[in-house]
Amino acid sequence: MLQQIAKNIVSLAFLQILAKVFIYIFIIIITRSLGPELMGVYGYFFNLIMILDVLIDYGMTPFMVKAIAQNREDSRIYFFLPLWIKYALAILSSSIIGIYASFIETDPVKQNIYIEVIFVLFTWPLFNSVISLFQAYERQDLYGIAYIFRNGFLILFTFPLLLLGLSVEAPFIGYALAPLISALIALVWIYKRFFSTRGRLLASEITSFTAIKSLVWQGIPFFATAIVTALYMRIDVIILSWIRGDFETGLFKTSQQTLEGLTLFNFVVGNTIFPVLSRIAGAHSDQFKTILVKSIKFLLLLGFPVSVLFMAAGKEIISIFYGIEQFSGSVITLQILVWQYIPFFINYISLYALYALDKQKQVLIINSIGLIFKISLFSLLSTKMGYIGGCWAVVISECVLTIIYLISTQKSLHYSFFHSDTARIFIAAVFMFVSTIIVDIFASIWIAVFAGFIAYGGCIFIFRAISAEELRSLYTSVFHRKTIE
Repeated sequence: MLQQIAKNIVSLAFLQILAKVFIYIFIIIITRSLGPELMGVYGYFFNLIMILDVLIDYGMTPFMVKAIAQNREDSRIYFFLPLWIKYALAILSSSIIGIYASFIETDPVKQNIYIEVIFVLFTWPLFNSVISLFQAYERQDLYGIAYIFRNGFLILFTFPLLLLGLSVEAPFIGYALAPLISALIALVWIYKRFFSTRGRLLASEITSFTAIKSLVWQGIPFFATAIVTALYMRIDVIILSWIRGDFETGLFKTSQQTLEGLTLFNFVVGNTIFPVLSRIAGAHSDQFKTILVKSIKFLLLLGFPVSVLFMAAGKEIISIFYGIEQFSGSVITLQILVWQYIPFFINYISLYALYALDKQKQVLIINSIGLIFKISLFSLLSTKMGYIGGCWAVVISECVLTIIYLISTQKSLHYSFFHSDTARIFIAAVFMFVSTIIVDIFASIWIAVFAGFIAYGGCIFIFRAISAEELRSLYTSVFHRKTIE
């Protein structure tokens, strides 16, 4: 099973890297086109959409994955029924946004963006349902391909609109059209491969009021946890926009979106192991713990060196991507914010583990505590220190949340996360950082970073932070064609 998980991780990682290449091209295009102040406007509306998308989803995405993974015979019902709930909430949310845009918002540019946000809220739910079905069937290849199509269409629609003179409105038109077209293409595949062999779908199966009502009640724990988590992840940009204005928000958002590529690691691992953990939860506790510990270890192995890279070469990265003249203020934010991802990786996997154990209420309590702490600290530090203070608040909040998650998962699973491999990885990262700083004195930063990576790899090998068995398992997963169940 571990080799099959590793194989799925590698498959999804490869496709997600391609998808991330498209999204970085998109980010670079819009950031260079808009500049810091309009990037602040873009960041505010993008984070608003992300929060509203979770509100509309009503926790149906994790519910669908868990339900279909456990009972694939009813996958059609679990695919269509949640869409009724999603689109009912989309209508409600869009009505409120329309009233606000028409009668309260006075800026004509923002009024137009609010209208585009309404269209986005009606296209994302279908796309999310499609990729959730792929995830539940453990078809990481299709999951990744769907994202490649979406991100490719995003560039295809946005870039010409920018050339035609649209500014901050352009990316949101792309966000409305790209997921819709990608989802419609994916639906053709779903009907042919997943639904066509499972009998005729009766209208009564997907329109039953009793079934929808039952689903609403079952979705409450997932919804409450998802909305708190979304607020925790996205509220910082909105608060900063209210307190410090569009310019500082733009500098903060530029660094934040540059680092969001790092979520590729936890995204791939988390979405691969969640269906597996959902299947084996309770019945195979030792295997559950092994998968959890090795997943976190894998993320730390990748996370530490990448964090050192962004810390050391932050100025060069901002200069290459966006131009140092406009975004010099984003360098320090990049170097600070990158350190949130080490604890974030642990939190992400811990959340999925608790989901698989049906401990949604526990996740809700943990994330609610984290949200209250983050809002309080972020508001305080951003008021006193501006967007740089907000960066420190993000890192501190993530570390506090990690402590709570580790205590909670260790009590639930009776395992210890802090073992010798964790210490070895940390020591190797310290050696990498020191090596990079020393070589940077005598050579370019890129040579210094290369030397740092060599030092890191050498320390991992010398300290045996990864075993020969784990290397053989990874090699087999990547190059052996036979699927191991």
